[in-house]
Amino acid sequence: MPPKNQQLQQEEAEMKKKGAANRKPHFFKVLLGDFTHHLRIPPNFLKHISGVKSKRVILHGPSGSKWHVELGRSTEDTFLTTGWPKFVKDHSLNEYEFLVFQYDGNMHFTVLIFDTSACEREDVFSVKPGRKPLQSEAKKEKEEKNKGLSLQIIKHEAQETNPMEEERLKAQQAANAFTSSFPFIVLRMTPTHVHRPYLNVPNRFSREHLPQEKSSMVLRDPSGRSWTVNYSPSLRCQIAKGWTAFVRANKLEEGDFCAFELVGPVELCVHIFRVVEEA
Repeated sequence: MPPKNQQLQQEEAEMKKKGAANRKPHFFKVLLGDFTHHLRIPPNFLKHISGVKSKRVILHGPSGSKWHVELGRSTEDTFLTTGWPKFVKDHSLNEYEFLVFQYDGNMHFTVLIFDTSACEREDVFSVKPGRKPLQSEAKKEKEEKNKGLSLQIIKHEAQETNPMEEERLKAQQAANAFTSSFPFIVLRMTPTHVHRPYLNVPNRFSREHLPQEKSSMVLRDPSGRSWTVNYSPSLRCQIAKGWTAFVRANKLEEGDFCAFELVGPVELCVHIFRVVEEA
C-alpha cells in the first residue's frame, strides 16, 4: 500500500487531470466599432476548432435557443459572418457590451451577455430567434426619460451651433456610418496629421491587421489615385514617407475624417469625409 502522502498526491493528480479534461475553452469580446455585421474570433482561440471542417457554427443564447451562424475567413482572420447580424438584432446588442463565448465542442458555443454595468442582461433570458428581448417597465421609463432629455439637449445645442460646427457634425456622422466587410479604422485629421510628414496608426489596429515589419504600402484615394508610403511598426506605428504627398494631393484639412479600409495585405483605400467640400 503506498504511503498516505503519495496516495494523496495521486488523487490530486487524477482530479486535476479530470478537471482539465472537463474544462471548456472560452473567449470574450467587447463590442466595439462595426460589430453588427461580423465578429472576429481571437486568433489564439482557433486552435480549439482547427480540426473541425464544418464552417457552420451554432450559438446558444442565454435563453438556450439556437442561432445558426457561418464562419468567414480572410487571409489572416476568422469571423462570425452570415447569421451573426440576426443574433445581434434579436438580442438588441449595443456597443461596449461584453460577450463570453464558451466552446461546447462540435462547433457549438454558449454565449453569455453582459451590459455596461458588468452584470448579465436578464432581458435576454427569454429571447427566441426573430423576437427581441422584452424591456422591463422601469427600463422603458428610463429610456423615455433619457430620450426626452436628449431631445432637449439637441434642441438647445442646435440653437447655439454655428454653421461650421454643423458641417463638422455632418462629416463625423458620415464617417461613423461607414461600414465594410474589410478591416478599417476611422481617424479625425488633427494638426499633426495634416502638417507633419507622418500618420500615427493606433497600435491595436496595427497589431491585428498590418504587417509586423517595415513595409511599403499603397494608399488609394476615392478617385482611384495611388501613393506608395513607408509603414513602420514600432512603439508608435507610423505611415511616413509619402504621407505628405497624399495629404497635399487630397487637400486634407484639420477636422476632416478619413476611413482607412484594408482591402489587401498592404493596400489601404482611404475614404474622405470633409468638413468643407471642395469647390
